[in-house]
Amino acid sequence: MLLATALVLAVLALHDGASWGWGSPGTVGCLGAGTLLLTVWVMVQLRTPTQLIDVRRLLRPRLLPVFAVGARVHYIVLGGQVSYSTYLTGSNGLGLPSSSVGLVLLPAFCGMTLLSACSSRLGRAIGYRRVTVLGAALVVLGTAGLLLRHSAAADLAVTLAFCGAGMGLISGAARILVVDSVRAEETAAGAGLFELLVSLATAVGSAATAAFLTAQGGGHQAYLTAWTVSAGIALLGLAASLLLRGDGSAGSAVRP
Repeated sequence: MLLATALVLAVLALHDGASWGWGSPGTVGCLGAGTLLLTVWVMVQLRTPTQLIDVRRLLRPRLLPVFAVGARVHYIVLGGQVSYSTYLTGSNGLGLPSSSVGLVLLPAFCGMTLLSACSSRLGRAIGYRRVTVLGAALVVLGTAGLLLRHSAAADLAVTLAFCGAGMGLISGAARILVVDSVRAEETAAGAGLFELLVSLATAVGSAATAAFLTAQGGGHQAYLTAWTVSAGIALLGLAASLLLRGDGSAGSAVRP
């Protein structure tokens, strides 16, 4: 209940902060209460003999980079969809019919599906750490390309295809790295925490992107701001991927 309430309050503040006002009592109160409850939850977990999530073991240096990469790519690719779809159809964007959105986003999801299916084979060949770094690099290329070339639907389709392909690689490799980095009895908790973080990152990405667009009136500069933030987050994800330890290859795990 502590964890769920904290996350709901934080996401609510991000979702409605633009309409409430970022300095309004509602926004500040939700963020403050969410942060406080999250801190209390961590303290409870640290003092409980039978913990729901072992914070000390799971938030270790071996796992943190995997969580960081996964969260950042979900923020960009899935959380950023609100900017991609509204830019395609809006008067301040390309002004295309709504039926075109699926076609433009199709290469991204095809790349995501195909590369996710190939990530296991690539991981066995070159190591899952290298696969994750490659995926993070593709996301950086995609977000940079989105900033530089977004004047046509074809430009968006190509740049988002890079992002989708990168997410596909990371989605497959990161989950294997998580399992490889925890003890056998921590597998369910580790995998569950990863899914929680990437789901939260998607929600935060969607809310934050909408907030950027609303705060700047939905004009062209608003999209550039949202995509600049995404590019910065992609670079941080790439940096986190370079901190990964081990290659996660089958049979090579050294469980701490």
